[in-house]
Amino acid sequence: MSPGCASIHPDAASASVTNTVGTLAFFSPEMCCGDGPFDVFAADRWAVGVTLYCFAHGALPFAAMGGDALGPLMDAIQADTPERLAPGKGGETLLGGLLKELLAKAVHDRPELEAAMGHPWVGGVVGL
Repeated sequence: MSPGCASIHPDAASASVTNTVGTLAFFSPEMCCGDGPFDVFAADRWAVGVTLYCFAHGALPFAAMGGDALGPLMDAIQADTPERLAPGKGGETLLGGLLKELLAKAVHDRPELEAAMGHPWVGGVVGL
């Protein structure tokens, strides 16, 4: 996995940009809305959540909701909850909890990567 923006700005506490690059399915909600600058580190944390979701479930979290059309996919990223994170569908497991945190719609609700690495699910998987 790419280290993302951390390799570009290793000493920065945050970095804001207005342009987007990359694969739409990994865009964060703030990247989809286009309302102005967004924190690249928060967007990277979202992308880590999408990647972990793909590893765990074998599918993108919003692909089924958005299909191939860009508009519906961007709308789903901004408003929907992945089906497998819904109550009664796995959202209450340790992994589901970590994914909910990483895929939080609000930037300030996403954990820093150090905090995510301290999550009980990560400790149980890698034996930390």
